[in-house]
Amino acid sequence: MSETSTPQESTGSQLNRSCESCRSLKVRCLPSPSTPNQCQRCAKGKRSCIFVAPQRRRPRKRTDSRVAQLEKEMRVMRSLLKNRIPEEDEDSEESEDENDELKSSARDQSANSDDLRYMDYSPELLTHGVSVPDFAFPAGVEEERQPVEDVIDRGILSIEDAEQLVAYYIHELASFFPLVVLPHTTTAVSLRATKPVLFLSVIAATAISVDAGLATVLNREMVRLYSERFFIEGEKSLELVQALLLMIIFYFPPASPLKLQFYQYTHIASTMALEIGLANKRRVKSDRRTAHDETLAEQARAVLGCYHLGSTVAMKTRRPNLLQFNDWMVECVRHLERSPHRTDQHLAIWFELQRITDEAMSSFGLDDTSTTSPLTESRVQAVLRWFDKRMETWKTNTRPEMLTVPLILEYRSTALAMYELGVGEGYRDPDALKKRYFTLPTPDEPDAQSPLSAIRIDINMKWMNAAHEMLDAILACSTDTMRKLPNLMYTRLAMAVTSLLKIHFSVRTGALGEVVTPETVNVHFYLDATANKLAEASGGGKYKIPSRWYQVIGVRGRDWYERLERRGEGPVESMAAPGSQGQTHSQAPGQSQETLNVQSMNTFPVSVPMVDPRDGYVAMSGTGMWPPMDAQGHNPSPQFFMGYQHSPHPASSQPMPPQFAYEPHRMPAPGTGMELDGWLPDGSIFGMPPLPEF
Repeated sequence: MSETSTPQESTGSQLNRSCESCRSLKVRCLPSPSTPNQCQRCAKGKRSCIFVAPQRRRPRKRTDSRVAQLEKEMRVMRSLLKNRIPEEDEDSEESEDENDELKSSARDQSANSDDLRYMDYSPELLTHGVSVPDFAFPAGVEEERQPVEDVIDRGILSIEDAEQLVAYYIHELASFFPLVVLPHTTTAVSLRATKPVLFLSVIAATAISVDAGLATVLNREMVRLYSERFFIEGEKSLELVQALLLMIIFYFPPASPLKLQFYQYTHIASTMALEIGLANKRRVKSDRRTAHDETLAEQARAVLGCYHLGSTVAMKTRRPNLLQFNDWMVECVRHLERSPHRTDQHLAIWFELQRITDEAMSSFGLDDTSTTSPLTESRVQAVLRWFDKRMETWKTNTRPEMLTVPLILEYRSTALAMYELGVGEGYRDPDALKKRYFTLPTPDEPDAQSPLSAIRIDINMKWMNAAHEMLDAILACSTDTMRKLPNLMYTRLAMAVTSLLKIHFSVRTGALGEVVTPETVNVHFYLDATANKLAEASGGGKYKIPSRWYQVIGVRGRDWYERLERRGEGPVESMAAPGSQGQTHSQAPGQSQETLNVQSMNTFPVSVPMVDPRDGYVAMSGTGMWPPMDAQGHNPSPQFFMGYQHSPHPASSQPMPPQFAYEPHRMPAPGTGMELDGWLPDGSIFGMPPLPEF
């Protein structure tokens, strides 16, 4: 009765003023006037009304008492451990070994954390990728993470054909852009076992110069494998950077211009190089200061290649370059200069052209991508004068045996790009896609240029002369060499053709026509000669890169030229026949040079002596400069191959499976429209922002 009694009935024991039901509901408990010993809510709900005594709370311990209790427990633990020491003397050695292992593993973990913090990776880590902690995955998940079958296992390509493709890349393609260099002893079996991603990238890049059908399949497999390794697995390694560099240099053109990935691929490689520490100085000191470090040379080629491609894209698209030049890159260049291999020395000389371009861009003020102010004539003249002197000094200081075909093309394209910037035509506006003819002016509208000054006329003449020299160098190339040229080189060709078309437009419609004649520009000859060269190199569509660029230059560029000529009621001649190409080429360039008499950079030596390979590496000096009037190709000395048997079609010894067979298509007739019905490169003739004219 004490628990159910009211406070008035149990005066001897103190009870709560609220019943348990009202306390749980947190409402006011009022006694019922009609029902004794119950509150109003309990009486209304017909339930028992219970009052209990309040629970006494235990006082909280003070801080000093807690500390005292912990100290007491610690003393008890020490005494227990002290009593157990004599019993564990026999196991002391084993415990010390375990402690040493724990300490060594802790040191390894701290070293790994330091590496992640300072971006200082060992060569093994750079080669095999950044390791992640081991987690306890289910058995099924572990099986899914195992490497899948590659193109060899699935029968897409035989190992014999893969051997031919790897050898073809090492001896005939790597010298065009020596950012990824493999020793001559490298085989497809060894490369596939040690670096499977780079192996697939090499054979996919080589297949572009062999057969379009095979190239389509291998490049699709390459993108799929790279996406799985990088985006899904999150791997980062030097191998992935090298594979991506090959994907950029030997870029496989997509079916739509909206799918161009130059800018994205370039900066994926740059950011990965930053994350794995390629762009930072190595903190590990080498005991052999004078010896050549091949691992460092491999990393130097990769980081310099990322910087070169990123700077080129940034210059054309006015977008920032994520990989900035620093003192470590200077050391990388010096290391390549001291290398005993000719490829490394060649790349160091090549990179000097990029530094000249960067300094000229800074002098123009174009390194700031947010600037929109036009350049004054005096500033442009001063910068171009300085640029001409630097380029002349570079050519004078370069040994004749180092002046190879790829280096000459890079020299010509550097001069062309800088003069184009001086004229004000170097920027590829992203909004140009909204225009009918993209970066080219509309043939039906007049030229809005103001009267040209003597400085502007001089810059335009140098720009035209640089375009002529660039096209002359490419037109002197043999058909076999044209099929080997990577897509990156073809962007230079399109840049030169675009420059001539713009100059021709200014001559026909603007003030430049008062001092320059259309015959001096000679755009008709260069359009015909270039289209014939590309049509011959495409092989009826078998070779992907020449075939694509034939569509741009031989079809769409020709259509723009004919519309401009119809506007001026000038003669529109048909495309020159392939047989008349050599005769026309021997006359027109000489005629334009004699008419112009523009002071330009001196011509290069007619030929370069062959040099034997060193240490099994591709001797870049074996690639001599073409004679001006002979259609010679990129053919090194026969003794250079060291047992390599050249095959014009390395992967076509056996027929391809039916699902991958490629049927050559007929080349379309010139003169079709400029509609957006096919692949258009952005930065050359028709202005897609993502690039081509590196």
